[in-house]
Amino acid sequence: MNLTLIFRKILTAILTTLVFSSMMGLYFMNQNYDFQFYFIAVGSVSLIFIFFVGVPLSLIIEYVVNRLSALKAFYKWSIQVSLYLFFGLISSIALLLPDITDDYDKNFSVQIMIYGIIASFVFMLIDIVIKGIFKTFLR
Repeated sequence: MNLTLIFRKILTAILTTLVFSSMMGLYFMNQNYDFQFYFIAVGSVSLIFIFFVGVPLSLIIEYVVNRLSALKAFYKWSIQVSLYLFFGLISSIALLLPDITDDYDKNFSVQIMIYGIIASFVFMLIDIVIKGIFKTFLR
C-alpha cells in the first residue's frame, strides 16, 4: 500500500465530510436550528465514522476492484458502485446496532440507512475525482 493511496483516501474522507455535512445542513436547517448547527453536528459524527469505517472499507473495495483486472471497465465500475452502496447500508445499520433495544420509528431507521448510502456514494464520487486529479498531476 503506497503513501499516495493513503493520502488520497484521507483527503477524500475530509472532503466527503465537508460535502455531506453541507448537504445535511441544508436539508435539515429550520427556524430553530440553522445551517451551522447541523453542519457541526452532522460533521462531527460523520467525520469519525468516515475515517474509522469508510476509509478502511474503501481500501478493501479498491483492493477487490483492482484484483478484477480481466473485467471490462463498465463491470469494474458496476461492482465498485455496488460495493460502496452495500457497505454504506451495512455501515448505517452498524451505526444503529448499539441502540437496537430502543424502539426507533421505522422511518428513522430507513432515513439513517439512506443517509449512509448517500454518504458512501458521495465518498465514491469524490474518490473517483481525486483519483483522476492524482493521475493527471502526479505522473
